[in-house]
Amino acid sequence: MKLRWLAAAGQLFTILLVRLCFGIELPIQALVAVLALEVVTNLMLGGWSTRQARSAEPEPVVSRRLEAALGSVLLVDIALLAILLFLTGGPTNPFAVFYIVNIVLAAVVVPPLWAAAVVFLALATFTALFFVHVPLPELERLGYFSASGGSDPHWFGDRLSLYLKGLLVAFGMAAATVAVFVTRLNIERNALEESLEEIRLRKARSDRLEALGTLAAGAAHELASPLSTIAVIAKDLEIALARALPDDEAAEDARLIRQEVSRCRQIIDQMAADAGQSAADNLVVGTVDELLDAVLQDLRRRDHVVIDVAHDSRERALRLPRRALSLALRQIVKNALDASHERGPVNLSVRESEEELLVVVTDRGEGMTPETLERATDPFFTTKEPGQGMGLGLFLSQSVIDRLDGRITFESSPGRGTTVTVGLPLAQVATMPTTSQGPSEGSK
Repeated sequence: MKLRWLAAAGQLFTILLVRLCFGIELPIQALVAVLALEVVTNLMLGGWSTRQARSAEPEPVVSRRLEAALGSVLLVDIALLAILLFLTGGPTNPFAVFYIVNIVLAAVVVPPLWAAAVVFLALATFTALFFVHVPLPELERLGYFSASGGSDPHWFGDRLSLYLKGLLVAFGMAAATVAVFVTRLNIERNALEESLEEIRLRKARSDRLEALGTLAAGAAHELASPLSTIAVIAKDLEIALARALPDDEAAEDARLIRQEVSRCRQIIDQMAADAGQSAADNLVVGTVDELLDAVLQDLRRRDHVVIDVAHDSRERALRLPRRALSLALRQIVKNALDASHERGPVNLSVRESEEELLVVVTDRGEGMTPETLERATDPFFTTKEPGQGMGLGLFLSQSVIDRLDGRITFESSPGRGTTVTVGLPLAQVATMPTTSQGPSEGSK
C-alpha cells in the first residue's frame, strides 16, 4: 500500500512536470480520473487489510485471501499503467519501463500462478499499446538526438531527444523504486529471521526444561526407595540411642536425620507431581498479595524482604499458574537474598505499566559483570561455591516466564547490586479487578 501511494504521487508529479515544464498537451482529466481510481482502490485495500487483521478465522484462510488480494491489486495496477500509457503515447512513453516494477513486485510477493497472470497481462497490454494508443507528437520523433543538436552526443545539453531524456529519468525512478522495495523486503526478512531465531531458542529452552522434568521424575522414582530405608533405619537408631544413652546428643542427631529425610521425600514427591507440567497448567485466580504469599512461603530470611505493592496492582486479580510462577519468582528472591548477605534488605516491588504487571527484585550484593549477565539464565551456570547451587534456578524461572509470554531483564554492575525485572502481559494474566480485598495500604 505504501508503494501504491508512492506510485500515485509520482505519477501526479510527472503529469504536472510534463504539462507545466515541457508544455506538452496531455488529457489531464482522463489522467486524473485514472489516478483517482488508483487512490480509491488503495483505500479499499487498506480497509480490507484492517478487517482481515481483526479476523478470527484460521490462518490458512486469511493467507489465501491475502494472496488473492495482492494478486488482484497487481493486475489492477498493470491495467491502470496500461491506460496511463495509452493516453500518453503508448510504447513511445519512456515510463513504460514501470512494467518491470510491477513484474518484480509480483515475482516477490505473490504465488507463482498470480505472478504468471501479472506477466501475461503486462505482455498483452504492452503489445496492444503498439497498435492502439493516443500519440504524442513530441514522443513520435524517436531519434537519439534532437534535430537542432547535431550528432555529437552530449548528456547535459539539448542534443538528446526528449525520448532519451525521459527514458533516463524513468529508468532512474524505476531502479530507485525497485531498490527501495528490495531493501525494505530484506529488512523484513531479517526481522523475521530474528523472530524465528527467538522461537528456536525458546523451543530449545522448552526442550531442556522437559528433559529436566523427565530427569526429576526419574530421580524421584529412584530415590524414593533408599530414602524410605534411611528413614526407617534412622527411626530405629533414634529409638535405640534414646534407650541406651538417654542424655546423649546422638539420639537428637538421629531425629534430625529422620526429619531431613522426610523433607527430602516431600521435595521429590512434589518433583514427581510437577514433572511434565507446563506453565499453562493449574491456572488459579487470585490477587497479587496471594501470589507474593506463595513466593515467600517457607523462604528463609523472609524478614529481610521489603515488599512494596502499588495500590492499583494490589487490587488486580490474576489468572495464572500460581505454583509455577511463585517458584520462579521465589528463586529470583532467593538469589537476591544470597547475594545481599548482611548488606541490606532485598526490595520486592509490584506495579503496573500500560501493558504489563511488573515484579522488580533489587538486592545490594556485589553485582555481576557483563560476561556473567550474558550467561545468567544458562542452565548449569552458577557463580556460587561448589555444592551451593546447580545453576538451574534462573534457567527454570525464565522458562516459566517465557511460557507466559513474559520477559525477564537484568540490570547489574560490579559493586552496585542487581535488579531483576519480570514483566507479565496484563492481556494474558489479568482478569477483572477484584474488590474483595477492600481498602489497603500502598505498601507493606
